[in-house]
Amino acid sequence: MLALAGLRIRTTSRDLALIFLVDVSASVAQDNRTEVLDFINREITNAAPRDYVGVVAFAREPSVELAPTRKEALGDWRISEISSNPPRDYTNIAAALRLATALVPEDASARFVVISDGNENLERSFEEAELLRASGIEVYTRAIGTTTERGQSRGEVAIRDLEVPEQLAEGEGFDLRVTIDTTRDTDATLRVYRNDSVVTERTVNIAASGENVFVLPQRVEQKGFYSFRAEVEAIGSDAFVQNNSREAFAIVEGQPKTLYLYGDARSSPGIARVLAEGNFAVDTRGPTATRLE
Repeated sequence: MLALAGLRIRTTSRDLALIFLVDVSASVAQDNRTEVLDFINREITNAAPRDYVGVVAFAREPSVELAPTRKEALGDWRISEISSNPPRDYTNIAAALRLATALVPEDASARFVVISDGNENLERSFEEAELLRASGIEVYTRAIGTTTERGQSRGEVAIRDLEVPEQLAEGEGFDLRVTIDTTRDTDATLRVYRNDSVVTERTVNIAASGENVFVLPQRVEQKGFYSFRAEVEAIGSDAFVQNNSREAFAIVEGQPKTLYLYGDARSSPGIARVLAEGNFAVDTRGPTATRLE
């Protein structure tokens, strides 16, 4: 009965899956690459013969640089370069942790070493790391620098999302939503462009903890195809300015048409006012109307 129920007894493995997660995003200084490779090779040298060794490179997305392989099968192999080239405009440590988890062989316990500057701007890795630790996977970090020419640490600010309704009616009001990620608390200028013309500009405060979502009321009076672009310009240093803008598009159609039929002696001023405020093109017909076109 236990076998039919799928019961399995799993003993603790002495073999280790040592997986390195290497940040290759644009915010990481390129002159640290040799130091990172030397560190990984030293750890490979110190690993036991039957330990697994793996490497995941990540930025916006993670990719497998070396699938977990027994050290004894690697022989004298050492990593000499990171050949993966994921999109470098964002840093998603949480996605890299999930990929590494999927790569762990069933007969090994796992240890992850995250090598990053910590400037994540997609998802939050803290919750993911806590879940891994609770499941018995060890997660370690090794910091690599993100520096300016003067050697000072740089922060990172990025627009994660720009939300605009895909279809709108002529003259309809709507809310444009901008979500901004940052690794440091700072003030910034947020601009919204409609067809390359500035329609909104305001100073905002963005915080490293929590979500920074800004709702900006908009209205488009004429029908047509519109592009919207949000840009953020932070006070102080910003490691990678290419992710400081995002675009969205909307199609604005003609006014919605409404037929208002009333059976009283006269139409309701309240209903007429609500329809007008909603920018409806209203065809009002009373009880004497005999035909609808």
